[in-house]
Amino acid sequence: MLNINIVKHKVFHIGEENQIQEFKTSIVFPPDNRGNEDIEQQSDNIIRSILSMMNAKGGMLYVGVNDDGNVVGIHNDLVYFSENRYMENLNPEIIFLI
Repeated sequence: MLNINIVKHKVFHIGEENQIQEFKTSIVFPPDNRGNEDIEQQSDNIIRSILSMMNAKGGMLYVGVNDDGNVVGIHNDLVYFSENRYMENLNPEIIFLI
């Protein structure tokens, strides 16, 4: 089982969204889905963002950052993946990178 420790730090601000910088708060939870998971919808949102950047000048996608540019983390995603056994077959190096 994945052991998750939460450490609160001061708010880290990345900037603002623009044509080359996109923020997503989650991999699993769409922002307008009332906190309910919908990994399929959110994956579609993320893929659309990536494709838009690929068709333009390129860019950076930040996951775990809200629309205001504040880092909020992906704790809920990690809990979701842990509870649903998505991470059991990943090697530790990949888990560390997530």
